[in-house]
Amino acid sequence: MSFCFNFPNPSTDNSDDGRNAHAFSHEILNDKCSLVPCEFISSSELNFKTIQGIKHKKRTFSAVEVVYITQEIIDNEIENLEVFSEKTSDLVPGKYEGGLKVWECSIDLAQYLADNKCIQENHYVLELGCGIGLPGLVAYLCGGLVTFQDFNSEVLKLLTAPNVWLNSTEEKRIDILQRCQFLCGDWHDIKEIYYSEDKEKKLI
Repeated sequence: MSFCFNFPNPSTDNSDDGRNAHAFSHEILNDKCSLVPCEFISSSELNFKTIQGIKHKKRTFSAVEVVYITQEIIDNEIENLEVFSEKTSDLVPGKYEGGLKVWECSIDLAQYLADNKCIQENHYVLELGCGIGLPGLVAYLCGGLVTFQDFNSEVLKLLTAPNVWLNSTEEKRIDILQRCQFLCGDWHDIKEIYYSEDKEKKLI
C-alpha cells in the first residue's frame, strides 16, 4: 500500500525513452518513499500556540467558515529548514511531497463535504496527503474525529496542527488531541498504524 506521487523525476534525462523514464522515476519514488516510517506525532512535538496573533486567511465552504495559515505566512519559520530548501518544485522525491501548497482539488473536496453535509458527529475521517488540511478542517468543524496524514512531519507541525488550533474555540482547544491526530510518513504501514475494526465501519 506504499504511496508516492508518480511525477517525473527532474534529475532524469529527458532524452530517454518515455516509458523507461516513467519506470525509472516510479522506481526511485517508491524506493525513497518506502524508507519513511508511518507514525503518529506525539503531543509533546506539537506547539499549537506558536501562531497566536499571526495573520491568517479565511474561506467559507457553504456554512462552514475555515481560517488557516499558508506557506507564505510562515516563510520566515521554514526558510532554514533543509526539507523545504528546494522551493522551486512542488515535489522532491523522498523528501518533500507538496504539503505547503494549497492544491485546487483540496478546495473542491472541502466544498463538496460542506455542500453535501457528508460529515456527522464523531465520524472517523482520514485525510491522506493533507498538507494545509482544508477538507480535514471542514470535517473537524462538522464534528468529525479527524486524522491528518502528510508525508512530512514538518508540514503537520508548522501548518496543519496550527490550523486546527485556529479553528477551535477556547473550549475545544482543550480537547484537540482527543478529536484530532497527526500521522506522518509513507502510507506503507498505515493499515497497521491507523486502522481498527471500529474505524473501518465509519471511516470517511
